[in-house]
Amino acid sequence: MNKKLKICHFTSAHVDTDTRIFYRQCVGLAKLGYQIDLLTLNGESKIKEAVNIISLELKYKNIFHRSIKSTYIFYNFFKNSAYDIYQFHDPELIPLGLILRWFLKKKVVFDIHENFLEQIKRRQMNYLLKKTTILTAKALNYFSAKSFYILLAEKSYESNYNKKTTNYEIIYNYPDTNFFSKYRVSDRGDLKDIFYVGLISYDRNIINILDALKILKDRGHKFKFHCIGPLVDGIESEIHKLKFIDDLKNVVQFYGRMDLNEAYEISRNCKFGLAILKGTGNYKNSYPTKIFEYYSILMPVLASNFPLYNSVVNEIEGGENVNPESPKEIADKMEEMLVDNMKFDKYMMQIKNDLSRRFTWSKELEKLVNVYKKLNS
Repeated sequence: MNKKLKICHFTSAHVDTDTRIFYRQCVGLAKLGYQIDLLTLNGESKIKEAVNIISLELKYKNIFHRSIKSTYIFYNFFKNSAYDIYQFHDPELIPLGLILRWFLKKKVVFDIHENFLEQIKRRQMNYLLKKTTILTAKALNYFSAKSFYILLAEKSYESNYNKKTTNYEIIYNYPDTNFFSKYRVSDRGDLKDIFYVGLISYDRNIINILDALKILKDRGHKFKFHCIGPLVDGIESEIHKLKFIDDLKNVVQFYGRMDLNEAYEISRNCKFGLAILKGTGNYKNSYPTKIFEYYSILMPVLASNFPLYNSVVNEIEGGENVNPESPKEIADKMEEMLVDNMKFDKYMMQIKNDLSRRFTWSKELEKLVNVYKKLNS
């Protein structure tokens, strides 16, 4: 393999420290000797962990405006640059990907993080606009399957592509255990705080979680909930409308978006992590990435009781599952994990025993490298 293969990852919708794009793919590939450029918007150009981050400035009014303008400025950038492989991460960049593939004859990879067709179907918009958007998305999806090498983060939406192409690979979003190893705490039994990192939204169940924390506080438990990530989809105003939110001001801390290293530094003081998502959209059928990250730092988890989540948590016996729609049940399970140290110690032991055997990024990185080898052969 040519270790000097030059690859450009580019994104218009993700930050330059996105976990899957930067920490798992770009940094992992750079360590293997690939020359990696990461092209992003409105950040800081720098070299970080051997990855050359190139940030372009772009002012935009909305997502549609961003997609048009980012296609233009990225294309102008690529006219003066040459890469062996181009990999993009956002559906809004499909037109640019098609230009690179059809007209410039470049080798293009589309990394599809989520089932974007399902997301569009769930959006609130008028009938005609929704119908037009869905038809356009299906057309772009078809041309993507016929033009790019497709990467999927989940098996759950493989059926969108496996009848259209054989040029696809499932690259699960498993954690890089080497990255997380520095945040491992071997004994969390005496800790009392609760941890969450990720998007904060209604679908991510923040309202029911806060309700459960109010119940837990009213029962006299001493704890702090560390909630890390951006508040999206107008959830901040919904949180402020909660009648009991002032009662939680001393036990709930919202940090906003943080670098992954800074976020997991906070986890050292926490007893268990939350992955209690609602059963909306594709969540029920998508592997719960946060569960794997929590296990990588030897942290038990309280997760939704979807069959897929149950299969992971029960197989490893590294935590509990709960009905995400019942704040009382969530509070009951939180209480159990805080006070039942004998059971908690068993969670810790099971996670330690299972840590290095499954759900690790190294195997997924190998699959990504094989994709590049195939494209470059």
